[in-house]
Amino acid sequence: MDPELQKIMRKKMLELMKKMEEEKKKEEQRKKVEQQKMAIMQAVLMPDAYKYFLELKNSKPTVARKIEDVIIYLFINRKLMTKVDLIDIKRLERRIEGREPVIMIKRRGKDEVKTLGEALRSREDKSE
Repeated sequence: MDPELQKIMRKKMLELMKKMEEEKKKEEQRKKVEQQKMAIMQAVLMPDAYKYFLELKNSKPTVARKIEDVIIYLFINRKLMTKVDLIDIKRLERRIEGREPVIMIKRRGKDEVKTLGEALRSREDKSE
């Protein structure tokens, strides 16, 4: 084989190895940051909220990531006075998804479930 070709091949091989090493370092750094985030989340969330957060992370990863960002931001800026509970996590989830809270009504003896607005409208219709 031509010595010039061997030199080029060695140079390419060294570049490839260097690139692989850099990618490995980036991946290790990313894993380290992720572990730190999870440690913060576990320390800041109540046990039931943490369990729900993990479920959210599997089912709705983008929503979970935004919740995580909000909570970590509050933690870093010392805005959290107490541990975050399940209700707070669900409230954040609804806000991020753009859903409003809904009050559901089920009358005794009936299987029908209505929203509060529907129940009030049907009551008004009956009175007219």
